[in-house]
This record gives sequence, structure tokens and C-alpha cells, in this order.
Amino acid sequence: MTDLRLGFLIVVSLICLSEAGRRDSGHLRETKSCATSADCECGQCCLSPAVFRGKREAEGSCQPRLSAGDRCYVNNDQFLPSHSSHLYYNGCPCESGQTCFGSGQFEVPQGEIGFCTLIAPSKKAIGDSCSSGKDCAADECCVSTMRPLGRKKRLAVGGGRGACQKLGKAGDSCLVSVTTAEDTNWDCPCVSGLTCKGQGMFEIPLGERGQCG
Repeated sequence: MTDLRLGFLIVVSLICLSEAGRRDSGHLRETKSCATSADCECGQCCLSPAVFRGKREAEGSCQPRLSAGDRCYVNNDQFLPSHSSHLYYNGCPCESGQTCFGSGQFEVPQGEIGFCTLIAPSKKAIGDSCSSGKDCAADECCVSTMRPLGRKKRLAVGGGRGACQKLGKAGDSCLVSVTTAEDTNWDCPCVSGLTCKGQGMFEIPLGERGQCG
């Protein structure tokens, strides 16, 4: 009985050591040293521990690229064509199939702050006609070309006539009542991460005006 118990304890210990080894190995992969993103796995970037100040760091660590809705820096998108040979300083770029849409807010020296957004092919250019937000790019909405007047407000929206316009960035004018870019609206909502903060001024019959912030 004693031998069986001892054998059981040895097996359990070996299993625990194996699990710990796998966890440690995974941890090492996540923090693997790198010189460029080519040294990292797919879906990762080589990130320097220091902010770029004119002197290039010789080494960084492999970190996961950002997902939809994550805070990002617009400047990083310019390095995507040479991603594999690049060392990032202010954060990883958005993962493949997404882009960092700016919010109009800036941090020095990193640049404009944005949020990772899925890239949706647009059938329309800015100013082109649209019937809903689905006809426009991911950073645009469909703004009605018909000015609502009193009781005609609902009728105009149902008409589905509009033009693709950019979503509001920090400081842009907006309508508090408009929160989605899917349908035809009277104005574009703010970009992801910003909200329309009312200023107590009303535009009849559209409602309260505000600023994206």
C-alpha cells in the first residue's frame, strides 16, 4: 500500500512539473526578446520598453497586436507595410484586418490617439450618395440630405437619401440623440471611444447639439 501511495505521489508531482513547465514556456514565448517584429509570432509585434526619443533601442519584446476597440496610436499604421522589419516604441499596431481610426486627441510625443476598427470596404466615397451607414466606410456615416422640418422629420429619414460623411472627432459638433452610424442620420455620431456631450443648445427639430469628447 505504501509503495502504491508513493508511486501515486510521484506521478502527481511529475504532472504538476509538466504543467508548470508549459506555463513557464508560454510565458517566455509571450515575452520573447526581439530586434524586429520578424522575430515574433504571427499576431505579435516587437515593442521597445522605452518611448522613442531619437535613439533607437537595440531590443524589445514580443507583444500581441491590438484588437477591435483597443486604444491605439494612428502613427503606427504607417509602419504596417514594413511591419516585419520594424521595432515599435509607443505600442503595437492593430491586428490584421483593422486600422487605427483617430479620435482627434493627441499625446506627445506619441501622436494622435485612436481605436482599432475593422476595415470595411466602402462602395461610396465621401460625399457620394448612400441609403444607410452600410454603404459608407467604417469611419463614416450616412447623413441625410433632406432637412427635416417639423412633422416631416420622420418622413425624411425614411426616404433613405444621404451622403457619406466622416464620424465626429474630438471637438467636432454633434447631435446628442445620434449614437449609431448604421442608419441614415441627421449628423454623424462620434468615433468609437468618444461621446457627444450636450452643451444645452437645441436645434429644432433635431434636438440638443454638443461636441465630441
